Amino acid sequence: MRDLLLPATMRKKVFKVGSREFDEKDIGFKDEGAFEFDTSKPGNSNSGHDGPRYGSEVLANDPTKMDALLEYLKSL
Repeated sequence: MRDLLLPATMRKKVFKVGSREFDEKDIGFKDEGAFEFDTSKPGNSNSGHDGPRYGSEVLANDPTKMDALLEYLKSL
């Protein structure tokens, strides 16, 4: 979840998938597994909701706000 809330330019371009181990800090599956996901390949874009309208720059520049938002999301 943490990576998804960052601006697209700051998101990982390549990461591992296939793990079922939950990452409590960043809310999601750990960046581990047998398969590599490359966002530069067609159909694997890591863009999406980005820009001032969504607050991704604010969260990227203020770790306290990012952590607070993630803690709130964990409580839902």
